[in-house]
Amino acid sequence: MLEISKKKEDNVIREMIIWVGDDDPNIRRVASEGLRGVARRNPEKVLPVIERLKTDDSLYVKKSVVALLRAISKKNPALAYVLSQSCHFCQILKKNLIGR
Repeated sequence: MLEISKKKEDNVIREMIIWVGDDDPNIRRVASEGLRGVARRNPEKVLPVIERLKTDDSLYVKKSVVALLRAISKKNPALAYVLSQSCHFCQILKKNLIGR
């Protein structure tokens, strides 16, 4: 997935936006996990996926969103902090970003 996302980021993101609407939490988690590389390179591109997943009911998916925000924080801590503010389960990540 990582190699594909490097070559065709926009196509992968469009597909992941579809996947986040799936009933299966495993599919929704893959939508998040598959975009970590994109999040490190172009954090703004993954915002549509984060917006859809940050209110997910599954803890399994929520943990993946936190990992995605952590990846964003490596390049853009301010953006990760803003996103974590609107994400009630991201309190731990937000506390870590304050210290930067």
